Amino acid sequence: MSKHVFLQRHTEATDANGIKDFDRPLSTFGKKQAQHIASLLNHNSIKTQKILCSPSIRTKQTLEIISTALNCTVDIEFKDSLYSASTEDLNNIIKAQDDFINSMMIIGHNPTITSINMEFSLDHSSKLFRKSCDYTIPGKLTIVKIKTLSWQHVFNEQAYILQVVFPLME
Repeated sequence: MSKHVFLQRHTEATDANGIKDFDRPLSTFGKKQAQHIASLLNHNSIKTQKILCSPSIRTKQTLEIISTALNCTVDIEFKDSLYSASTEDLNNIIKAQDDFINSMMIIGHNPTITSINMEFSLDHSSKLFRKSCDYTIPGKLTIVKIKTLSWQHVFNEQAYILQVVFPLME
């Protein structure tokens, strides 16, 4: 048995321009990026049982667009701690998930989303690993497969980056 994690960084947000970081919405292009990711998820019939999402405006907007493409009932949980989570915080959030859940998506922010990729991948020399570690790309989705039965042991098991999906680029 295995678990799947979909690590989604929010798509492109507007510049701050006096807006608090938490309240920054997606840019028009960011909405198009999210729609692109959504269509790829739909086209590949990707399903997830649970979505953990930061409560910031841009992550909620990314979620709203992407979740429509999943075409399934998904348990959505907004976690305040995802907004400013460290890699250790995110590790603990993942480990706390119920084992009946076999796939989940996490929609959050950098540097944590990219840093967690490094925790999951055992093969740091792979081309996919290098792609997953590019900090600069809003909207990047990394799909990870972990050979484990329990989220508690997810970081002690074999993890493989299956795919890195890049959003539209300007």
